[in-house]
Amino acid sequence: MLIFSLTSCLDQIDLAPTSGQENALVVQGVLLKGNPSQVSIRIDRVFNFSPSSFGKVSAFEGYIIDQDGTRLKLAPRGEGLLQLDIPNNQPDFPIEYNRVYRIELQMPNGNIIVSELEPLLPVPKVDSIHWERVLKFVPDPLDEDKSILDTFIRFSIDTQLKLKSQTDYGRFRWLGDRTFKITELPQFGGIRDTCYISESTAVFGPKLYDGNVLKNDYLNQQVIYDQLLNFKLAEGYVFSVYQESLSEGAFTYWDQIGQTLNRTGNMFETPAGITFSNISYENNQTENIYGYFYCTERDTLHRYIPPMDIVPPVDSFCPRFIGGQNLEIPQICLQCEIVNRSVTRPPPFWITGFSFPTMLLWGL
Repeated sequence: MLIFSLTSCLDQIDLAPTSGQENALVVQGVLLKGNPSQVSIRIDRVFNFSPSSFGKVSAFEGYIIDQDGTRLKLAPRGEGLLQLDIPNNQPDFPIEYNRVYRIELQMPNGNIIVSELEPLLPVPKVDSIHWERVLKFVPDPLDEDKSILDTFIRFSIDTQLKLKSQTDYGRFRWLGDRTFKITELPQFGGIRDTCYISESTAVFGPKLYDGNVLKNDYLNQQVIYDQLLNFKLAEGYVFSVYQESLSEGAFTYWDQIGQTLNRTGNMFETPAGITFSNISYENNQTENIYGYFYCTERDTLHRYIPPMDIVPPVDSFCPRFIGGQNLEIPQICLQCEIVNRSVTRPPPFWITGFSFPTMLLWGL
């Protein structure tokens, strides 16, 4: 009787998605000012619980529309992706600061998805990138209940927060790339090919700053990214930072995305909810569309760290030679170009000159 009474108190938990959200859509769109400027729209489904909902959404049309109502049609660039390059000298569709733009998607079932108008804001230039060694506590790989100290390379930037032409302080988002060199094992004839591999650091969460909070004109030593001191710094390393100016709505969206990515389950965290969005169905306000469309410009700066600046040096990922042991060699050490975003020639920002610490080390 006791066992029966205990089991009868258990309630069944229903993990089904919210009604109407089984095939909810997420739309990510950006107008990036440049030479040329580029519009990109990516669309996907939130839930993939059935075979019919697998994969990207296709067979839809997309448009970029300016404040005057002029529209340009985007071209398909893969499943679920539309893009368009807009030259700077296109008179009927100028890409200019403080003008506003929106997107429109026409779906195969007749639904029309629209965004609100978003302003294109100028972005200040990043003045410099700094790096330094820091020690941080990280989980012990041998005991998850313990922490150990490990060495990182910390990257920070100095940047303006307000242009002379602006009356308000800016809201910023920082993205980053890390590019490192991998040298393969010797192949036939003793030739060792090299690859330069780029990886996004934005997967660790967006870095945001609202200049309207502290109202500073300048930002010193803003921490952007911590790189674990490992093989990626053994043969040269470039950290690239991309600074974006955001509208108040775009800042709110990316801030909520960051809170979601960094959730730890703490009871004092803000409860999870529907992420802020400026995208909706034109004639249906009850069904949610996730995602955001925003306009921005990116200022880019690179910082190169030569191998000689890493003292003591770290080991390369691939060994210089294979001895008489039967070692399992990673495929990247035999064919490094198979890695995504890998090139066999140094990218334009790869600097091979001596840095000041290197010259001191060599007595130059």
